[in-house]
Amino acid sequence: MTLNRLAEAREALAILNQYFDDFSEDCRSPVRGSPDSAGGRQFRKLANDYLRSCMLRKEILGAELSSEYCWAILVALYLSRCDCSRMCVTDIVYSTGIPTATVIRWLALLGSRRLVLRSPDRNDARRTWIVLNDSAVTLIEKCLAMQAAGSLPGKVAHS
Repeated sequence: MTLNRLAEAREALAILNQYFDDFSEDCRSPVRGSPDSAGGRQFRKLANDYLRSCMLRKEILGAELSSEYCWAILVALYLSRCDCSRMCVTDIVYSTGIPTATVIRWLALLGSRRLVLRSPDRNDARRTWIVLNDSAVTLIEKCLAMQAAGSLPGKVAHS
């Protein structure tokens, strides 16, 4: 996404916000609670932060690799690398809760993009070890750093 498209998206969001502001009274129903309450503001911030992190991942990783399943797999492999360990498909399935077939499909895509490396287990021919390569680590750390800074691409992060 170019900065131009990002600006267009922000403009569209501003228009939508104006539209929904006209209906803000509907948000104050007793069932939903007041969006101006401390709890409402906290949940709104969490929701905004979540959407921002999705946009960040999409900007850095691209649309295909920014899906929740792919991101969960990448983070699991990243944490494994941080612990100086490696994972097999079963380990990824257990650590993410993603179905085996789905993990295998995502690993095939990550492998085709050369973001993961596979090596056979010398002790068990049925198992293959999977690790991130350095370029994948760089992408993940960029996503995490921008998410922590609360910045969007093209916006200066305040430290």
